[in-house]
Amino acid sequence: MIRYLKKRILGNSLLRINDRIDNTFSKLDNDVGLLQRWVQHLVDKNSEIQRSHDDHISLTKRDVVKLNKWIAYLHKHNHDLHNHVKKMSESMAALNQTNQEIMQRLVQLEKTGANRTEPEPEPELRLQQSSRFEEKMLLEQIRPNRKNYVIQQIMELVAENKYTTKQAERMIVDEKKLCGRTTFYGHLRELKRDKAIGTAQLGAKMILVDSKHQN
Repeated sequence: MIRYLKKRILGNSLLRINDRIDNTFSKLDNDVGLLQRWVQHLVDKNSEIQRSHDDHISLTKRDVVKLNKWIAYLHKHNHDLHNHVKKMSESMAALNQTNQEIMQRLVQLEKTGANRTEPEPEPELRLQQSSRFEEKMLLEQIRPNRKNYVIQQIMELVAENKYTTKQAERMIVDEKKLCGRTTFYGHLRELKRDKAIGTAQLGAKMILVDSKHQN
């Protein structure tokens, strides 16, 4: 009887132990399953972040390549523009120098022509006629430039808004000797006709003014 009871008690204890072990393993299985799902979630999240990072790096590299190309283009364009401006400045300086030389030569030719009043001996007369022909040809070539130059000088005086017509005539004709009085007044009429210049009252005198200051 005692043996039977012992076996009965022992059997019940073993059953309880087995139940506890089964419960423990069941909980362990659940915990392991949860851990596996969490680890898989972390792996997936890491893969997503890695792909996003790789895409960002790829886009950044492409943007950097495009930016470098654009910078290189702007640098080349700026260099070409600088060279173009430099060449234009040199051309304008050379043109201005040539124009000044032509004006000086023309003034010298006019002075030389004005002083020729006495007849020269026959051999020298032929040389003089040849020289005059060359001067005439030169005058024909530079006349358009001379007119523009004289008008430019007149406009510079007028722009100061303080000179009368006689004062401007004296400075252009007598002092600078750029042209004769007839030519000077011809240019003046042309400028007034084109409404580039006009007149205005300054105190007791009438002065020449540019179109912005006309009455």
